[in-house]
Amino acid sequence: MQRSLQPDDAKRAADRAFISGVIGNGAARGGILVDYDEALRTHQLACAIADSAAHNRPVRLDD
Repeated sequence: MQRSLQPDDAKRAADRAFISGVIGNGAARGGILVDYDEALRTHQLACAIADSAAHNRPVRLDD
């Protein structure tokens, strides 16, 4: 069985999971797949990708 999500549905699902994790919803904790440091690196990468696309140029990620 293959499921397909629309981009807005996927974004809403990610947002709901994030908010549940932030407010400490116990049921949501089992769904948190990475620790804070990994989540921050992923966020920084996503921001760099958006910046690169917006300005049509490569973006360097700092360590």
